[in-house]
Amino acid sequence: MRTFILGLGTQKTGSTWLYRQIIKSKMYSAGLCKEYHLFDALHLDGFERAIENIAARIKNTPFKRDKSFQSEAESIMKSFYADSNNYYDYFDSILTHDEAFTSDISPSYALLPAEVLLEIKNQFAKRNIALKVIFIMREPISRLESSLKMAFRRNKTLKTINTSQITDEIYAALNKPGADRRGDYRYTCEQIDQVFSADEVFFAFYETMFTESEITRLSQFLNLERALFDVDNIINLSNRSFLYSENDMKRFKELVYDRYDFVSKRFDFNLAKWDEVTQKLTCKTD
Repeated sequence: MRTFILGLGTQKTGSTWLYRQIIKSKMYSAGLCKEYHLFDALHLDGFERAIENIAARIKNTPFKRDKSFQSEAESIMKSFYADSNNYYDYFDSILTHDEAFTSDISPSYALLPAEVLLEIKNQFAKRNIALKVIFIMREPISRLESSLKMAFRRNKTLKTINTSQITDEIYAALNKPGADRRGDYRYTCEQIDQVFSADEVFFAFYETMFTESEITRLSQFLNLERALFDVDNIINLSNRSFLYSENDMKRFKELVYDRYDFVSKRFDFNLAKWDEVTQKLTCKTD
């Protein structure tokens, strides 16, 4: 059956790596870009920004395309924002045979409410397209730090940022209600659970994602060959490192305790994996 992969996030958990792996398949029907940012623009915020970034998102694909493709693709993308039915009809048109699959991997979709996820599911079902959902979580402090570094890098200020400044940024994000909504794993999981059955969802963790057992599980979930997945080339790793004091790290972890507690209880996740991550980010003192 034709299949649509919906990547719900979260940000900085390997979504670019995932995209680069699945597009290797001969069954993959290449769309316009990796991240369409349609549903967050329509139902959350950032509508104008989503429209402004259409051209950049289309250009940032690994596919070789002729010069005329860009303008045509931009026109198609804009039509999605005018009428979301155009989005579903477009994917219906490019999935030309039963084994074909395609995707929209937009990390900000992690914030979508259940009613929007249900509408997405129903619209694809009406077109006889199966939906497979992927949601990958990551240790909250390292994920937030990575997100902040990405923002600094885009603003060309990462090289000037020191540990004290990024520490303040992390505190601000964790202390301000709603500032780090993408790290609210409980919310996203609750919305997913209301709409999708267990066999329609792949829940995973960034820290164990690239192990043999998890790659095998992912390939089986997507019905793709294991050989497609290259774990030696993880995308978008930053070479700028920061170390935080033991006191700051302790306070960071107190602020995200609910997220640790949730994944431990919900997924029986071994929290030692996350402790290993934070230990590497901590400056040891005598």
